[in-house]
Amino acid sequence: MVEQQSINYWQMFSHLMHRRSELVRQRDEAEVELAKMKQMILSVFALLSEDQQKANQQAIDDVKAESAGIQDAIKTVFSLRSGEWLSASQVREHLADSGFDFRVYKANPLSSIITTLKRLGDTGYLEVKAGAPGMPHTTLYSRNDPVTRITDRVRALEEKTANVRRRG
Repeated sequence: MVEQQSINYWQMFSHLMHRRSELVRQRDEAEVELAKMKQMILSVFALLSEDQQKANQQAIDDVKAESAGIQDAIKTVFSLRSGEWLSASQVREHLADSGFDFRVYKANPLSSIITTLKRLGDTGYLEVKAGAPGMPHTTLYSRNDPVTRITDRVRALEEKTANVRRRG
């Protein structure tokens, strides 16, 4: 009789979560490249003749329509800077560096960023802490990594189970 090997679901789960993290990182890098490419396309488009612009206006409209919203753009910033603590001003700088188009935000872009950061903090996507050395009135944000969060929960559950077994 052939002995069946048991499936290690924790190992499988862990592998899948790490693979997912790698794919998210690759997606975020691609989104940054796409944002830079969009800015370059729009810049070159402005240099075309009027006839060339008219002939290609639909393509430009399509490129503009594909743009990510501010929440997705902020998530990309934190995915690329996992583990770093960033202020709202630093997030704005990273968004600008990635080519994010702030023109659609009629209000102060920083206030839109702060509102979005607070919302992402409320949902648990970001960790939030008040103040830092030299910046006591500044709120800082960092990505709440799902793999680390899940691993920590599983370890805590395993420890709790082990303690119950020792007692019982």
